[in-house]
Amino acid sequence: LSNAEKQNILTNIIQKYNIISVLPEIIDPEYTFILVKSIVKYNSRATTNTPDAIKALVAAEITNYNNTYLTQFGTFFNYSDFITNINKTDTSIISNITTVAMKKHVSMNLNTLTNYSIQFQNKIVPGSLSTPQGFQAITDSTLGLTSDTFYLDDDSAGNVRVYKFVSGQKVVIKNTGTIDYINGIVTLNSFGPIEVDDPLGQLTITASPST
Repeated sequence: LSNAEKQNILTNIIQKYNIISVLPEIIDPEYTFILVKSIVKYNSRATTNTPDAIKALVAAEITNYNNTYLTQFGTFFNYSDFITNINKTDTSIISNITTVAMKKHVSMNLNTLTNYSIQFQNKIVPGSLSTPQGFQAITDSTLGLTSDTFYLDDDSAGNVRVYKFVSGQKVVIKNTGTIDYINGIVTLNSFGPIEVDDPLGQLTITASPST
């Protein structure tokens, strides 16, 4: 909902039935997406399915797990149950090596220096923060040329860094925030890209979960 739509609901619908001492507020839900990479080991003699068929079955099971367990409000991802379900996809599957990463889509206040607090609601593995797509940041003169594309990572010591590639080499420019690995909170300070490589103006931030 847009801010105008929220205000319309509060003013014209909720306010009519609201208790005077209660001030209602509409808050957008936060979503944490999961990226899955699974390598499945199976016994080809125990099935008539081709490798592509096994792959399709596993992909379908991953989708089914998402639709069954993760689309309801307040639900949580259970890694142990997840890999067990993959193993049960076909009787020929012996085991699987499955890794997951967490992903957040953060709407950027473009061309304005802004503080952001991104909550993953899970412990984060130090050194795993990344931004798959880049951004341009001419609002911050300390980053150099306006045509450069920048990315984020972390230094495993709690600092979020801005970096770019120069002749194929990664060059760290500056710190731009902090990361609380225990509580899963990424903070960006005075962060103001002029453009993000995303049509919706969202910066995608990924990190590996720690148990």
